[in-house]
Amino acid sequence: YLELLGRLDEAAALGHGGCAAYAAKALARAQRGHPACATLIAAAQHELASLLLNAASGKGPVKAALAGGLMNSAYFRNGFLKAARLALPGRPLVFVKLRITAEAAAARLALLRRNKR
Repeated sequence: YLELLGRLDEAAALGHGGCAAYAAKALARAQRGHPACATLIAAAQHELASLLLNAASGKGPVKAALAGGLMNSAYFRNGFLKAARLALPGRPLVFVKLRITAEAAAARLALLRRNKR
């Protein structure tokens, strides 16, 4: 998205929050029909579907949680679901609500890793 704006040199200095802010802007433009942003968002949806495919073991149902700011957008979520169904043909997809926030889960994982040292 920054390349589209001619500001790619700024990308290196951005943290997660900065990237997320630009993702929201790209998503809004995609929803309004901006071709380059729509292509960028579709690529993100397919990349997430590919990650789900790689994480899915066996041949049965695939269980996952939809979390994060982009998944709050019906436009993004619906495109991701379509991409996931294409990536995992014939496998039932079961999406569940998180019991805790993604941030709390990340903090727990960090503590578990720290305690293993």
